[in-house]
Amino acid sequence: MSRPTLQDGFVDSPAQHDDSCRVVSENFIDDKEDDDSIHAIQTEFNRTVFQDARRYIGSGFFFRCVTWTYAERKLIVPFMAHFVCTLIIWGHFGTMKFQEQEAKVPDGAPFYWWKRLAPSLEFGSMHAILFQMSLLPLTMSRLSIAAASSSFINRF
Repeated sequence: MSRPTLQDGFVDSPAQHDDSCRVVSENFIDDKEDDDSIHAIQTEFNRTVFQDARRYIGSGFFFRCVTWTYAERKLIVPFMAHFVCTLIIWGHFGTMKFQEQEAKVPDGAPFYWWKRLAPSLEFGSMHAILFQMSLLPLTMSRLSIAAASSSFINRF
């Protein structure tokens, strides 16, 4: 009988096993060389499957974006938290000033909306800038950053 090769693939007939779970069929000889060839066949099959999957999935824009986001998660999460906090502060103080201006500016005043919107936009922007300036000492302290890198924060 011929031995299995890379071109033949695996043996079509089901193999018979003895009590020690070794193959005892005449279609398959249980020795070190056959184990190596089967391992080579399986390795080559796995390699081609993964290469095909990489070509199929890796070519898409969405997959590249997800991969980049996952790789840069330690940078993106603090950036997004900072951005959201800044927007919340800007919106909160801008809204408060807009409500104050409603009571101060009479309805028939010239440039009514200009007098209500400009101070509220400026007031919200001022507090957003103050918030960002309050974070400057955090970003400039190397000791705090080094301590944070060895704490639980770095595990994410």
